[in-house]
Amino acid sequence: MTTKEALWANRIVGYGVKDASQFQANDRNWRTHPQAQRDALHGALNEVGWVAPVVENKRTGLLVDGHERVWQALQNGDAPVPYVEVDLSPEEEAYVLATLDPLGAMAAADKEQLDALLREVQSGEAGVQAMLAELAEREGVVPGGEASGEEGEDAPPQSAILAGTIYRPTLNHKRTVWFLSVRKWRASAYRRALASLKEIKAERCAAVERLVAEEIAAVLKELAHRLSGFWVTAPPGGAMRAHSEDYHFADAIGQVVASILGVDFVKVFADRPQQRGSHPRTWDSRGDLAFCGPLPAGPCILVDDVATSGTTIESCANLIGAERFVLPVAWVYETNADADALGILDGVEGAAGFAPVVTGD
Repeated sequence: MTTKEALWANRIVGYGVKDASQFQANDRNWRTHPQAQRDALHGALNEVGWVAPVVENKRTGLLVDGHERVWQALQNGDAPVPYVEVDLSPEEEAYVLATLDPLGAMAAADKEQLDALLREVQSGEAGVQAMLAELAEREGVVPGGEASGEEGEDAPPQSAILAGTIYRPTLNHKRTVWFLSVRKWRASAYRRALASLKEIKAERCAAVERLVAEEIAAVLKELAHRLSGFWVTAPPGGAMRAHSEDYHFADAIGQVVASILGVDFVKVFADRPQQRGSHPRTWDSRGDLAFCGPLPAGPCILVDDVATSGTTIESCANLIGAERFVLPVAWVYETNADADALGILDGVEGAAGFAPVVTGD
């Protein structure tokens, strides 16, 4: 049983705020700060601000913790920095310098808890996005409870794709269009995951169609209910040789998305000659993009499975956008996003009350 005599000493003796230039770096600090960390910290300070003070030793006047945060404040016009003062001997100061960060780094990750937490976090800062993506990859977190190392003959067909992607709903800017994406490729598994997706699309796997559609619908749910009388469509078929004349993967997932959201799926694009892909170099050779009939009234949600170059989703969105408001969404997009996923509907008729949060292009 713990007694009062056994309680630990409180070495904190003061609190304050002062300009960054008034702090003195500790020449025994052994931590270095790579650019990725600097970008992530800068992003977090921009989006949230100060949530933890730096630590200064009153006896020596030196920093014990927070060198990088003070450096960030110096770059930000010698901004004020919150701090706590501790009373340590030089020997105790060395002890804290050697143990404070490593003690925190010894903590392990609860994958289920981390998965749930990452689903709640949205960031418009590329440095923060990259940090969270690296964290998810390092810890083997794939939303839905599937570990990224799942392999073997008994693994469900979608496991290879989930293992090769990171759940990160974001808004992306590609030349002339903004579009939502649900996942981003893991750099280390991109080619393998893309090959698996192509194989599964050729096999018409209903389980994967449902998985993709459910994730897209979940991201759209908070956005779509602010649109009045919307409908769902998909880009034209013909980009993949695996598609037959009567089957197109984007159509299939679009139909399921529409069913989940309780709206109509309408095929509005005429199919185009088949090519190996939708790269800009081959896009024009497939003929003009065209509608196969009149557009329904109301705003449109344009659904695609993968945006690689972004040419397909951009061209389709621009054509629909000339006549209707269009909200494009791709299940996977390979590059980092530029902004938070909420704000694409700002100012759109039927989307009243939707707060704008787009933070740049």
